Amino acid sequence: MFNEQEKRITLYLKYNTKVFKNVTFTKRDMTPMGSYVIDGYMNNDQKMSFTAFASAPDNFQFVGSMSYTDKFGDNLKKEEKSIDQIEQEIYDKEHPSTGLH
Repeated sequence: MFNEQEKRITLYLKYNTKVFKNVTFTKRDMTPMGSYVIDGYMNNDQKMSFTAFASAPDNFQFVGSMSYTDKFGDNLKKEEKSIDQIEQEIYDKEHPSTGLH
């Protein structure tokens, strides 16, 4: 389950940050209520750290809920894309419409 959430976090970061080089995950925990908590940082800079959450209201899927440092926040784009929007964009690029109905 953690690997799936790390893939979702990575996808989210690629599309929602101004500069994305890589992400490093440093800690994985499960709360007593079953929520997933994943710590990490991006771009080889520990000052760009975050804590991402996947909890029951979101079917235990990472959907963008996270806390982060100011430096990380400065790298976020103003217009956030949801995981669903990102996945739809990827699908549309991989399956372009032929214009035929």
